[in-house]
Amino acid sequence: MDPSHRPERTREAAEAAENGMIGIFTAIYPRLVRAIEREYGPAARELAVREFADAMMELSKASFPPADQRSLGDYKAWLCRAVPVGLEYEVQEETDSDLHFRFTACPWAQAFRAIGEPEIGHLFCDVDEPVAAEFNRAIRFSRTKTLMDGDDHCNHHYALVEIEE
Repeated sequence: MDPSHRPERTREAAEAAENGMIGIFTAIYPRLVRAIEREYGPAARELAVREFADAMMELSKASFPPADQRSLGDYKAWLCRAVPVGLEYEVQEETDSDLHFRFTACPWAQAFRAIGEPEIGHLFCDVDEPVAAEFNRAIRFSRTKTLMDGDDHCNHHYALVEIEE
């Protein structure tokens, strides 16, 4: 086997790329948001947050499976493929209608907390609910703890609910 194609090298390369992207993002975005907010006031910050969420939603939707493959199990599979390198998690409970994740490490939370900008880092956390609902409008998301806030884990709960037409 060619040593350049070993799985650990691939993971190392992916992690280096992800960390580079995180570094660039945390160096630029908080500064940009703060400058816009100083110049144009709180409404400009709300606009930046909304546009970020919309952009993240569009990126997410582009990778969703076809509409007939959007069960809670399909969401779990999609989410596990979409999580960044360095995110550590475990599935704590899973049924056809209930899914609980425990995230114990997040490179985005670590980076934003390290620069003292967890409030801006919450942009990444805040898209969890709308992305789940866009994937399948019967999926409800809840969370009471986040690494971004300094908790020891994020507790994501996804539940399927009956939708009345």
